[in-house]
Amino acid sequence: MVDRQELRFRVSLGGKLVSGHDPYAVQFIDISRKGCRIKNTVRVVPGERVDLFLYRPDQTTPLFIMGAVIRWANRNGIGIEFQDIAPACQESLDLLVSLFQFRRQYPRFPALLSGKVMSADHLYPVTVVDLSRKGCRIKNNVELTPGNRIDLFLYTPPQPAPLVMSGAVIRWSNPNGIGLEFESLPMRLDDLVSRLEAGNN
Repeated sequence: MVDRQELRFRVSLGGKLVSGHDPYAVQFIDISRKGCRIKNTVRVVPGERVDLFLYRPDQTTPLFIMGAVIRWANRNGIGIEFQDIAPACQESLDLLVSLFQFRRQYPRFPALLSGKVMSADHLYPVTVVDLSRKGCRIKNNVELTPGNRIDLFLYTPPQPAPLVMSGAVIRWSNPNGIGLEFESLPMRLDDLVSRLEAGNN
């Protein structure tokens, strides 16, 4: 059985399921480190092994999960357990699940703020397009490598001095932007996010 101790997160991600030699487009509706649920649009049999391709929001290539097991199928969806996942695949899956866990804990709010990032002793102008208490997304107009740390200088008028987020971690980069995670919560950031939150209610 799928380990129910694993936290599940609601998602809306496209992908493919391969049964036999036939690929089918599917929609993932929740996911954990050990399994997932997809919409019931494919005829499968409990106990059957299938391969999955999951299109990730933080990558241009899909996550490939081989030999997953169909555990159940009903009108609420199809439950699938991941078994014998290769270490590299499990690591990618863990990162994906942690991304959704992060988003659940810290809601993001639309923003349009100017800033700069310091990377390898170079300053690059950036635009922040959404913001939370633990991270942000910037437009993808500068080359940054996931896993590296940068300093973010965020301009928040009418304050004359920028809000400085030191040691922010680059979590992902794709055509939709670059995701940064903050490791501290300055009072000014908390106040700024509170204003954005109030503006979206």
